[in-house]
Amino acid sequence: MLDIYHPQSGAPPGAGIPTIALYLPRGPLLHDAETDVLNAQALRSSLPWTVVQLNYRLSQAHPYPAPIHDVLAGYDWIQEHLLPKRSVARPGRSAHVGQLAVFGELIGGGLATMLGLTECRRGEASVVAAAVSNPLVDWAFPQDGEAGHAKSSVAKFRSQHPGVTAVDLLSTRAGLFRKPADYFDPFASPILFFRTAGTEPPLPIAPTVTDELEQLSLLDREDFFREQQLLSGISNTPPAPPVEFNSLSLVTKRKASRMFPSKELKLILPSFHISTGTTSPLLDQAKELSSALRKSVVRQHRARKPGGDFGRKVLTEEEELEQLEPEERVAKVQEDELAAEQVILESVKGLGLWDGSTAGRSRLQEAAAWARAKLR
Repeated sequence: MLDIYHPQSGAPPGAGIPTIALYLPRGPLLHDAETDVLNAQALRSSLPWTVVQLNYRLSQAHPYPAPIHDVLAGYDWIQEHLLPKRSVARPGRSAHVGQLAVFGELIGGGLATMLGLTECRRGEASVVAAAVSNPLVDWAFPQDGEAGHAKSSVAKFRSQHPGVTAVDLLSTRAGLFRKPADYFDPFASPILFFRTAGTEPPLPIAPTVTDELEQLSLLDREDFFREQQLLSGISNTPPAPPVEFNSLSLVTKRKASRMFPSKELKLILPSFHISTGTTSPLLDQAKELSSALRKSVVRQHRARKPGGDFGRKVLTEEEELEQLEPEERVAKVQEDELAAEQVILESVKGLGLWDGSTAGRSRLQEAAAWARAKLR
């Protein structure tokens, strides 16, 4: 469902290019319908554009990938109905004129990131700027007993911030995904566009049968699950009860970088404004996302030069500096400045949400002002 807020009367005129601001709510994590409405209204008062709040489905009855489908369907609807069509249609060119800025927080921030990374095609009406607060871009984070647990910021703050502790995040994940393979999908965990997960999805726990009665009970459950799978294609049918998974069966692998976006995709990464809090369980995810985006911005910048380096091995900063001549090091500094300008990471004290506090409202207004400057 879409809530559409047209520009307020008397608002200053917007840019010459038609622009839409798309707002994606927090989702089930710290859900607050009143805050969502206030945020959309704050964007409306700060921007001279039409603001659309996309209320995607996400619950145990509508687990992933339902919100991904909803967001992409809503995005297509906005393009078709809210952006004007070109007066002259030409093959290979977008039928619509315009640009979009997308805003999102927590789960909505992860979905906004996904949309920004995939709907930024060269020469089309697409996402040009994305402002996200505490985006949840990696659902494949470890839990107790799994490799890497001690290094995860999700684990560091389990006793802080009710609603977004490690226990809360793991509980939310268990209720929103039918199986672990679903949160290893880059559309659900957008950081996986830039690297591998480092682990494989856990395998189901093999049930232990001790007598004939348990064997019959197991067969009954299997029949029930099979029946639910057949019914899963029917709308409004609850999913089958979750299958237990063995966290100890995870196979740990070295995380490897991925070249995203590849040249063949013809994507131009939008500008990103990423905000988070110094005590946020999602602090590490925000930092990793900004780092990955900046590296990709530099790669795309180099690719537009003669002899571009798409397909070149990804080097660490130390390895790259060792191979550069003095004049090349100057060019690298300029590239890094360009990347830092296109991908902004801001960290504030506390959780750093776009909440109803004076500071939270100010953070959202700053993100809106940033987007307005980018989409002039």
